[in-house]
Order: sequence, then C-alpha cells, then structure tokens
Amino acid sequence: MPRRTKRRRSRASSIGNVSCPSCGRTPKSRKELMDHVVRQRTLTNVSFSGKVTVTVMGIVECPNCGKRFRVVLSKVKLDASGKSPKERVLEIIRKEKKISLKELSEKTKFSERALRLALEGYVKEGTIKGHFEGDVFVLDERTVT
Repeated sequence: MPRRTKRRRSRASSIGNVSCPSCGRTPKSRKELMDHVVRQRTLTNVSFSGKVTVTVMGIVECPNCGKRFRVVLSKVKLDASGKSPKERVLEIIRKEKKISLKELSEKTKFSERALRLALEGYVKEGTIKGHFEGDVFVLDERTVT
C-alpha cells in the first residue's frame, strides 16, 4: 500500500508582498487586489498577556490565470481593553492635556522616539491639534474631546 503524503497547504501572503503563486502577477494597487477578493474571514487570536490580534484573511482570484490563493488583508493588534495603540495614546493625551514623552512612554510602553514620530504624524493628518515644547506635548485648547 503506497504511503499517503500530506498535502501541503500554501501559506497566506502578507499584506505587503502579494503575488500569484502560479503566474507571479502582482496587483498594481490595493484597490486592484480588493477587486479580486472572493471571500473574507476574520480570525482573532488572544495571547497570554491579554493582547488580541485580529486578522482578516481573504481568498483572491488571480485575474491573469484564475488561480485562487490566500492573502492576509489586514492585521490589527489590540490590548486587553480592545483599543488600538493609537486610541490608547490619544486617550491619555486628551486626559492629561500636557504630558512629557517620558511619562507617556511609561504609560504606553512605547519608546519616546516612536511616540514623538506618531504624535507628529497625528498632528499633520489632523487627528489631534497640539505642539511640542521640548519633550512635552501640549494639547491645544480648541481641540474638541
């Protein structure tokens, strides 16, 4: 009797490098990829520390050769309260109004450099209104909470 071999399932491609496993075609944009999604499925994974990872998987049909393959469409990491890191940082800033990067780093467990870059990005995109005075972030008074 011949030995049965295990059928190896292909691993899902990550968000950044999606290409068809048979013909190698890569979508030009995220929109083009989403146009060919056949099915979606949401998976949640809880770690021992209470952090939750929500992964949205999708099955994509290649427009070139018709082969279907799995892709990770998005991945979000949340803490035990169900808030994203961005929401936690903004909540602390709105509560404190004026907070040093060192204090914010201790509360969120992110590096001061990462927090400075993130806050500068939030100000630039208009998510929050504020400015830096040295290593202290000051929330503008006209910001709606």
